Amino acid sequence: MMAPDFHNDDYHALARVVHAIQFGDKEYAKIKLSHLLESHLSPDKDVDPLQPYLFATALTRRYVSHLPGDAKPPLRQYDEWQVDLFDVLTNIFPLVSLSRRIANELLFRFMKGRHHIVMVDIGIGNGHQELDLFKLLSQQGNMPKRLTIIGIEPAREKLHQAERLLSLLGPKYGTELSFIPVQKCVEELTPREWSEISNVEGDVIVNEVFSLNHIRPTIDGIDQKSKVLYHVRDLNPVGFVLAEPNSDHESACLSTRFRNAWNHFGLKFLVIDQLNIHEDVKKAIKIKFFGREIDDILSDSEPIRCERHERAEMWMRRLLDAGFRPKYGPLPVLSGDGTVSASWKDSYIGLDFEGETLVALISVMGS
Repeated sequence: MMAPDFHNDDYHALARVVHAIQFGDKEYAKIKLSHLLESHLSPDKDVDPLQPYLFATALTRRYVSHLPGDAKPPLRQYDEWQVDLFDVLTNIFPLVSLSRRIANELLFRFMKGRHHIVMVDIGIGNGHQELDLFKLLSQQGNMPKRLTIIGIEPAREKLHQAERLLSLLGPKYGTELSFIPVQKCVEELTPREWSEISNVEGDVIVNEVFSLNHIRPTIDGIDQKSKVLYHVRDLNPVGFVLAEPNSDHESACLSTRFRNAWNHFGLKFLVIDQLNIHEDVKKAIKIKFFGREIDDILSDSEPIRCERHERAEMWMRRLLDAGFRPKYGPLPVLSGDGTVSASWKDSYIGLDFEGETLVALISVMGS
């Protein structure tokens, strides 16, 4: 199994397109993109290989209004897969399942021995990470007497799912459990709402998995990522655990984003290729989930794009600037799944494939 090739014809053709776009030569970009899209359409209208096709269509949508022959991606047959694919991603795709498991191990180390805990979960989703965390706390005999979970999540239905799930966990595990839903993106919280969170009684622990990377700067250029981290620091948490993709897609430079995305998603596609699932499901995951991220990174305009991943070192710099300190030891026992490995770096845990870190988990203290 080889890492994404920066020397193949597809990559260099797309790199030339990016260069042309940056220098305003849209006619050249249009011709090259048309050739690329046509060359990756087989007679049965399938797409092979998929990665250059997704990158070419993303660049087309943003920078070329019309292609000769009106080429369009023949991928709509995968639209109905989305709900089922979410379960595949969270339970089978190791970069997600391992991230949640290790994040819970790190959260456990902050929660151990504490009786009254306030857990702020940024991007709580449907609450299934909490379900696994409860199992871990119970297995280790460290269930707190009182646990308040503040779930910050913009999707109403996901919040309802989380509330229904968590309502069953308190009685099952013998803890006084309260759930406070906050239907907002975290960057939309007002100073008053942050103050209300800080006034909830208990030791504050904050969790986020694949959420903060979606925060955009404001129209007038305010860095909302760092602003949110300062608000989190003001909660005076005993611990803060983050899990984020490890690649620089924050850069305003299109060529930088293109090269980083080609490497990052190429490696993710190789991980998907090793999963023991049907080939159609593998292709659907690439198109419906990661294809949309590629599209956002390359085709959405700078003010509105929201897949703004950063490298672990960039996140750590933000955290240190906000007043957090790295948390060292006791360390969880790390193991991969046979495809992805987990290892300790200088200040974070990396989920690695082919020698590169694709996801970084960072554990810091605020007090």
